[in-house]
Amino acid sequence: FVFHSISALGLAVSRKKLGPNSDPVLIVGAGLSAADAVLCACNNNISVLHVFRKHVDDPGLIFKQLPKTLYPEYHKVYHMMHSQTHATPNMAATSTTNGLPSMAASVCSKMCSKPQPTTTNMAASGGPVLFPDYTSFPEHCVVSFQPDMKCVLQGSNSLKAFKISMALVLIGTHPNLFFLKGQGQYLGLDPTKPISCKQNPVDVHPYTFECTKDPGLFAMGPLVGDNFVRFLKGGALGIASCLLKRLKKKGKLIAEGGGVGGGEFI
Repeated sequence: FVFHSISALGLAVSRKKLGPNSDPVLIVGAGLSAADAVLCACNNNISVLHVFRKHVDDPGLIFKQLPKTLYPEYHKVYHMMHSQTHATPNMAATSTTNGLPSMAASVCSKMCSKPQPTTTNMAASGGPVLFPDYTSFPEHCVVSFQPDMKCVLQGSNSLKAFKISMALVLIGTHPNLFFLKGQGQYLGLDPTKPISCKQNPVDVHPYTFECTKDPGLFAMGPLVGDNFVRFLKGGALGIASCLLKRLKKKGKLIAEGGGVGGGEFI
């Protein structure tokens, strides 16, 4: 019941395996993929437990870098992350000074009740509750997943256990460039480190998307740090434009309507 792709959530919804009466979906991560999963669940009236390591005001969160007017859907998610945080009941809190693995099992035996967002945070946000069955867990991490569909979360000095219907761990992936020499490491901004979509993307020309260290090879999308689907069109257009100009220079592009013996080179 633990998945690493948002498509698993869409598939479960389409097959009617998840719905408003299901146990919550656990979503781990604070990036755009996690936000997309939150939106998908909310739009289908599915309860969400949203867990992420960072504080909601962390300047490194991607939402801080997005204009509200261009990305209103992601700012809705960020608003919920900030305003609908989990209120920890005293009886559900358990000291985590030592013996973490054994304590996780004991915490599962006394699960938390249905999560309740903190009313103080909601009032402070100055806005309505966008989705009542969404609860965020900032500065938390997953300690364990149990075979009986329970998960154990660790916050500051406490462990919490919840029964869930599925878990989506969306904390980023590493590209698989096995078909390139040295996994394509030589193409990165720092050739001494592995290619990473966030830390060490492929070094490309900003307009043609051609690899600076391997002319004739092009890269786009997350490989060059463009993590938005909407940016793919720009990358593809830049590559196509570059190739078109080169074909024109070589005189290998036949004018539209031209045929054998009657075509003209552009």
